[in-house]
Amino acid sequence: MSPNLEIENQNYSQGGEDGIIEHLVSAINIPNKVCVEIGWGNDGKKARNGLAVNCTQNLVQNHNYTCFAFDAKPQQSVPKSVNFYNTYVTPDNVDSYFKKISTVVDFFSLDIDSYDFAVMEKLFSLGFSPTIICAEINRSMKNDFEFSFPYITDGEWNKKTLHGVSIKKYITFLESQGYTFFTLCSTGVNAFFYKSDRLDTNKLTTNVLHEIPHIQEAAMSKDDFYKMLMQHEYWKNHITLDMFK
Repeated sequence: MSPNLEIENQNYSQGGEDGIIEHLVSAINIPNKVCVEIGWGNDGKKARNGLAVNCTQNLVQNHNYTCFAFDAKPQQSVPKSVNFYNTYVTPDNVDSYFKKISTVVDFFSLDIDSYDFAVMEKLFSLGFSPTIICAEINRSMKNDFEFSFPYITDGEWNKKTLHGVSIKKYITFLESQGYTFFTLCSTGVNAFFYKSDRLDTNKLTTNVLHEIPHIQEAAMSKDDFYKMLMQHEYWKNHITLDMFK
């Protein structure tokens, strides 16, 4: 069983992320009611209401948010307040899309099951500065080392182990950008961060999760994760030990 996180609630998200997001956005000092979500659309689950948009859909449906959503999966229907782009977002094309979006938005979700960190890093180099971030992590990695899969357009990915970013790498990078790590969701899939100067932090709960013991027990150490990659015919030619910290 996952640890209990009281603020979790599921309306449209795959887990209890809706409640965490509602809790955080309710503490924003001057909200602008704009959110951004970048997804990949290949998780194999049927999206609610025909939308691959997961983490932002509750903000759109129940909190009057305007959303910019990017997903490789076509949508059955798109609400009027969602600007939807049926596309893969990469570090090479992200600047063309984000010219249309304010650099400061209330909420941003990133989950592309591949080279997530390269996209995040590129966004910040362009001046993107969301107030709240929900970033998918790779929970197969223990939380004491930094690693992310490199930007390779024809990489071989899977949602279990061959994707994404370690939580420590996100924490190190986002703290350097002025963010505070808030919590994991109880499934350990998503990590949440916020800009403390834009929120009333007194409104935030202290009942949060910075580690989930049973997930950490099953996760791989740096050495084991590297050894696993070296057994993969594709990744052993693209990953080196110096990519780990």
